[in-house]
Amino acid sequence: MHQILIATIFFLALVLSNSVTIYAQIVSVNQPQRVIDRKELETFLDKFFAEQMPKYKIPGAVFVLVKDGKVFFAKGFGYADVERKISVDPDKTLFRAYSVSKSFTATAVMQLVERGKLKLDEDVNKYLKRFKIKDNFTEPITLADLLTHRAGFTDTAVETQLTQGKYRILDLGEYLKQNLPPRSRPPGKFEYSNFGSALAGFIVEEVSGEPFAEYIEKHIFKPLGMHRSTFLLPSQLPAQTAENFAVSYAIENGLNRRMRLDEGDFSVAPAANLLMTGNDIARFMIAHLQNGRYKKTRILSEASAKHMHQPWLSADAPKDFGYGFFWRTEKGQRVMFHAGGYQFGNVNLMQLIPEHIAGFFLSFTHGGIEEKRDMRAALASQIMARYFSKE
Repeated sequence: MHQILIATIFFLALVLSNSVTIYAQIVSVNQPQRVIDRKELETFLDKFFAEQMPKYKIPGAVFVLVKDGKVFFAKGFGYADVERKISVDPDKTLFRAYSVSKSFTATAVMQLVERGKLKLDEDVNKYLKRFKIKDNFTEPITLADLLTHRAGFTDTAVETQLTQGKYRILDLGEYLKQNLPPRSRPPGKFEYSNFGSALAGFIVEEVSGEPFAEYIEKHIFKPLGMHRSTFLLPSQLPAQTAENFAVSYAIENGLNRRMRLDEGDFSVAPAANLLMTGNDIARFMIAHLQNGRYKKTRILSEASAKHMHQPWLSADAPKDFGYGFFWRTEKGQRVMFHAGGYQFGNVNLMQLIPEHIAGFFLSFTHGGIEEKRDMRAALASQIMARYFSKE
């Protein structure tokens, strides 16, 4: 009897101990999350855009939220083309992604690293055939430097040169050969660089043997089913596709002027020239939230994706970044993001909240008022406060 009692006590203690352990694991892994109601989210967004778009004279916008491997919500607001009364469609309307392009370029680099074609810590001159970077400093530039804006380039006004005129006839390699700025310092100090990202994209082209736009199409867009996205310029698109391009309007003398298709094209294509729809980029966000996987397709191995996302601190500034993404804390929550925008074209934000396996994307057309970026910041802050805050 005494032995039975001892055995019973031991069993109950073991069960209780295991239960506490299991409960602790559940609490630590599944933090309380607010349930997002689609109708409530739509009501909030309708009100937000109805108030903000007239304030900043914004013709059209798209917003997409993904969660748990699916598109949770996607909607267009306003017009992709005001004169023709074409409404923004998250499945059809092409927006300029601008610097969000850099996340795609970094993904392409990581694919080639995974295949053993590139090394992040290798001198990039090893991969350059058409030209070489001058070794005016002892330390060579590596791909890791390019992807984290630490290569030592100081971008010049030329990098904002639109692809009109003489730059339109140059391919990416020839453009970089003629216009790559000299190294102004040894690698290590953070300085945001379009040229650095463009050079990384050109290395993808050199090593893969495929033009950059074709490489991204074959190895990222097609596997993810991003059938409408492209790194081609709007003027290079078939007429049927180009008609879905979100038109921007330059504000001149208080009036909106319809901008040409080429007003906003960059010469540094891998850094800025992505065209995409809201529902297309949702697939890219889902893939990164799931460490390289979208449904049954992988664009990166789990190990490569985690390495790409790993945040680390710049040696000279309190800015966390991975390869092709930045990190910050917003409303007490760690978020991984990349923003983009230019005075002609669009303002964008891709923001991922890994702890919630969620993320959102915002893009809107505009015509040259810097304050319009305030709308981007306001929406991101309110989305985080309403649905993802830890504060």
